[in-house]
Amino acid sequence: MGITIVHKSNLKEKKAKAKKALVLAGGALTGAAFKIGGLKALNDYLTNFNINQFNIYLGISSGSLLATSLMGGLTPEEMLKSLDGTSKKFSKLEPWHFYWPNWEEFALRPFRYAARATGWLPGLLWRLVTKLPGRKNDLKDLFWDFIHGPSLSKYEILWEMVEESALDDHPFPSLLECFPSGLFDNAPLERYLRQNIRRNRMTNNFKLAEKAGHKKLYITAMTLDGAEEVVFGPDERNDVSISKAVQASTAMPGFYKPVKIDEQYFVDGGVKHTANLDLMVDKGARLIICYNPFRPYENRSFVDYLSKDKKERGRSLTEEGVFAVLNQFFRTVFHTRLHAALQMYAQSSTFDGDIILIEPRADDQAFFSMNPFALGHRLHAAQLGFESVRNSIEEKYDEIAPILSSYGIEMNRAGVEAEYRKMRTGKPDPFMLKKLLEGPNRKRKSHGTKRV
Repeated sequence: MGITIVHKSNLKEKKAKAKKALVLAGGALTGAAFKIGGLKALNDYLTNFNINQFNIYLGISSGSLLATSLMGGLTPEEMLKSLDGTSKKFSKLEPWHFYWPNWEEFALRPFRYAARATGWLPGLLWRLVTKLPGRKNDLKDLFWDFIHGPSLSKYEILWEMVEESALDDHPFPSLLECFPSGLFDNAPLERYLRQNIRRNRMTNNFKLAEKAGHKKLYITAMTLDGAEEVVFGPDERNDVSISKAVQASTAMPGFYKPVKIDEQYFVDGGVKHTANLDLMVDKGARLIICYNPFRPYENRSFVDYLSKDKKERGRSLTEEGVFAVLNQFFRTVFHTRLHAALQMYAQSSTFDGDIILIEPRADDQAFFSMNPFALGHRLHAAQLGFESVRNSIEEKYDEIAPILSSYGIEMNRAGVEAEYRKMRTGKPDPFMLKKLLEGPNRKRKSHGTKRV
């Protein structure tokens, strides 16, 4: 199953005015595109409500870019168009927005290292001259003792004295200092979002955004020094722009260099938590829809062969190499801690709301095999995301519909099925993106979305 539900509310209670939250977890580049396609499918199921109308939005890592766009009124169709450059609102996301090399550190760090290494020897000699004379009798005795009877133990004692006097506070610079703190710089992504916010006459301020749209946006990141989670939002830390908070939240360690805000460095918000469900509960949300594109892949063919007389052996992920192993590792970490949080709320005696977690199916090999950092797969990922959410909701439609109905949200299969048929029966199209962009055939009640 691709959907997990924690249902604690009374379905007979009408909760149309209850706070509703949309949580978008990370997922790197292809995960973000996957979520856009999935969000369109979810939106097509809704008849009297759309995903631009949630009271609270929470974005973590790449999900922060999408949460910001949705809170500002950008529809899933328009977000899809920004992937191929046909949007009239948001400019096209280009590869250089994501893959801008960390030129500054690549160029300067080797010079800084060379300068430190060059100055190390004079500093060492100075310490030897100034510190060892105070221990000259001990040093003299140890030295002549070693000369008269050389041994490994005597050498170690002699070297320890030199280390204590000159090297403990003056180690030789590590060669690792030559390497940059991240391969890429995501400053172009921040600039892209900032320019498009200005282009659409939206605001880049958390407090003003809440006042204009009557919605709250939260973005999480983690401090590199101290590993503390920081929540950016209208009633949390709000002394930075929304675009800067997105930059901090998307700074995946190793891939992007840490983002400096004031005197602190920040990295990806997904390092600390996958979805921050507790934050949404604390903010008063009773209906929480969470979308996490990363879950571990269950290689069914490998498991099934054990019960099929071993006629055909499936491939283990080990055979796919280190990328598949690391992909499975990170997906498992994100998925496991998210489900631990779900289990906590399922057993809670105080939580009386509902949580609907949307994830890919465990056997979704097509999405699992995609390189999370390959922007070239974004259109295909969007199509897979649409199909994934459509298939997952179909499996639990009869369980989801009554829950949403109690919050005043009605569902209907007609819109998403029309889209699905167009994708499957339409004319050949690269990844069938144009079929998704055309919008549903059914008429949807208009909900004017304020610019924020």
